[in-house]
Amino acid sequence: MTEQVRIGVGAVMIALFGWFAVAAAVEPPPAAPPSKEAIALLLAEEPLSLDTWPVWRERYLRWYFDRSGATDEMDEALRSFIGERLSPAGDAVAPPLDDDPVAWSLFSRFLFDTLADRDRAEAIRRAEAAAKRAVELAPDSAPVQSTLASQLVFNLLMMPDDGDPAVRQRLRTDAEAAIAATIRLSPDYRSATLEGLLAFEHRDFGRARKLLQQGTEDHPRNQTVAIFYLQALVADRADRGALEPSSAPVVMRFPENGALLALHGVALARDGRFPAAAEAIGRARAMGIAPEDVIGDETVRAIERLAEPSWPERLLWGAGIFVAFYALIMAAMALGGVVLSALTPRVPAADVTGETVRGGSAISGHESWLARLYMLALIGGIVLFYLSVPFVAAGLVAATGAALLLVLQLPRIPVKLLVLVAVVGLGMAWAVIRSIFASHGRSPFGLPTTDAEAPRLFAALGDVAARTMSRPIDDVYLTPGADIGVYQDGRGPFGMFGVKRRVLSLGLATIESLTIDEFKSILAHEYAHFSHRDTFYSRFIQQVAISISTALGGMGAAGGGFNFVNPFYWFFWLYYHAYSLLSCGFSRSREFLADRMAVGLYGRSTFESALTKVAVEGPLFQATIYPAVASLLMEGKALENIYEAFRKLDGEQITTADREQLRQSLQERKSSWFATHPTIPERLRAIELFPDIPPVEPQSALDLFDDVPELEKSLTDYLTGHAAHGTAE
Repeated sequence: MTEQVRIGVGAVMIALFGWFAVAAAVEPPPAAPPSKEAIALLLAEEPLSLDTWPVWRERYLRWYFDRSGATDEMDEALRSFIGERLSPAGDAVAPPLDDDPVAWSLFSRFLFDTLADRDRAEAIRRAEAAAKRAVELAPDSAPVQSTLASQLVFNLLMMPDDGDPAVRQRLRTDAEAAIAATIRLSPDYRSATLEGLLAFEHRDFGRARKLLQQGTEDHPRNQTVAIFYLQALVADRADRGALEPSSAPVVMRFPENGALLALHGVALARDGRFPAAAEAIGRARAMGIAPEDVIGDETVRAIERLAEPSWPERLLWGAGIFVAFYALIMAAMALGGVVLSALTPRVPAADVTGETVRGGSAISGHESWLARLYMLALIGGIVLFYLSVPFVAAGLVAATGAALLLVLQLPRIPVKLLVLVAVVGLGMAWAVIRSIFASHGRSPFGLPTTDAEAPRLFAALGDVAARTMSRPIDDVYLTPGADIGVYQDGRGPFGMFGVKRRVLSLGLATIESLTIDEFKSILAHEYAHFSHRDTFYSRFIQQVAISISTALGGMGAAGGGFNFVNPFYWFFWLYYHAYSLLSCGFSRSREFLADRMAVGLYGRSTFESALTKVAVEGPLFQATIYPAVASLLMEGKALENIYEAFRKLDGEQITTADREQLRQSLQERKSSWFATHPTIPERLRAIELFPDIPPVEPQSALDLFDDVPELEKSLTDYLTGHAAHGTAE
């Protein structure tokens, strides 16, 4: 028996005495006691004295076999009462109770109470002598024999492991005789606990387990019996069944007992449930119990070692944590995109607080903190995406290795299947790794234009740059279509390598429909993206989209239809859409801000007119001319001037009704969380209360170019050449 359990036995065995100890030569029939409160009231009304002793003695005997705990206070009072009535030497009960077996039995318990902490050996010796004196006074009493049996078993269990074998054998023989006498005198006597403890001491753990299990039912409140039962349970090697169903109910009965919890851990380990066993041992330690003192150092170390997860389990746990973490991240990004999008301000002039010197643009406090929230979320999304890439690549490699191992387990190994698995799995892993270094690969579309070639155009660009407090454009490209936009160019991921140049694309098809004021208002909107650093942020946002698209494309090319059940593919797909919800909301918020700068500089009416023309005239041109160019190329023909051809069609094939229908479709277009731009109606509503500015330059924007017909022909040739090679936009 371990020292910790031996100490615990000494503290709790007193309760065993209460159940197995003493009665008188004349034993009244057992009866159920009143409640604990009722007994306390009786003790207050009838304090223990020599006069009341006979009454309390009778009550003690009547309620002796009670196990409800109601008589605990009475038992304590009786022990204290006897302890005050001893001989001067303290080794016997003083008259007039010196011939009372109940008094001697209570004296045995009092002795252990007062001596156990100071001298356990002396307490055991004197308590045994007192119990034997009770037997001398009432040898034919079953309870008195039970008292002696309990004391002898207790003494036997408290002997050190290296105790005298002769003394051990004498105690065992005397205990067995006392138990036999008790059973002979009282056939209803419950001897399972004492017999089980004897079997435990004799290391007959199979018999001890069965007897002590009955003992836990006979004495459901006794923790010492429960401890010995679990010790016998885990020590019984003959039983091959599961132990946890037997140990768990005992632990639940005494949830604060750390020793029981440690033994329960051994039972779980015997069942092969090592993580649960280690958890139980940890909980026992948290209760202040040293599990090593209960079950031994080697057992604790073995359980904790076996509870450590294997490398496949570690991988699965890591994958589970990764999935759970990124599921939360993606849900947060999607929710953040929806919420922040709903908060995107459409601030009318009257509601703007505090104007900044940004070419007449007004920024509200609402927008300032909204932009900060967006940027924190976007930067976090970027960082977490690139952190996920090595894990996804490693997961693909691990999954490929596992698939190869499964194929190798087949009775006949198909070499082609091995090669296919390796090529597909490693190909997808390479696509994921390569996505980190993907770049937009954007090459300028259109004809480069310089200050010397279009001085009036560059003068207009410089004027707008100055008014928007933006650095001038580095490169200008005239394009044949309708697009007008800016971006910041650089090489490598995030444009980190090479000179980061500001590039402006101007679609001549749109410029042709604008006045100079309208053209400048559109330019002011585009330059505002530089002033507000939108192009700086968009490089990073676009790079994430490019990287994910590259990964998805590479995995699609390598895995094909397998990607329908490929969790790594769906991870990137979900991340892309979650991040898009966030980034598109940010993009829409910056469009509103850029609109406000254009309105502040050139007036609401001018910008409204320009915005409508850009939305209507440009798409009409491209929808009409681009198919015509492609159709003529298939016939080996080409247009000399696409703009002249469009002007001829305008009014003939392109009617006012067509324009109105397109305007109406723009008005009815629904907003989308995945749209990078607000709808035209949303943009117009956001500026409807801003003040107007009279036009200054109402002439056509084509006046900014010297030789328009020649420019139109050059752009026609450029578009035709790109269309012929399948590269036209």
